[in-house]
Amino acid sequence: AVLLGLKKVEGRNHPLKMPKKGGMWMALHVGRSLDHFTNYQVMQGARQLWPACPLIPTNRKRMGCIVGMMHIKECIAAHLCRDPWRNVPNSYPYYLVIDKILPIP
Repeated sequence: AVLLGLKKVEGRNHPLKMPKKGGMWMALHVGRSLDHFTNYQVMQGARQLWPACPLIPTNRKRMGCIVGMMHIKECIAAHLCRDPWRNVPNSYPYYLVIDKILPIP
């Protein structure tokens, strides 16, 4: 969802030190685990926001790989995050706000 530009926040347990201006770029990777595909609550939440979410990974060769870059605009506390994706897959105390994605072809 992040790679496609649908999900604009990523949860974190700790705040990320951010530059005062301009945000920062971070690598975007696909996890190796299939756990979220078998977790009913996670997939139900994802499908409410993204009805076309695949039932199984569409490109297993890219699992565990860096698939692009994401630009982080800011890191905010959870009570300031109003994005509908904030609780998918879990709730976190902090969120990275993503404003640009550069996929690797």
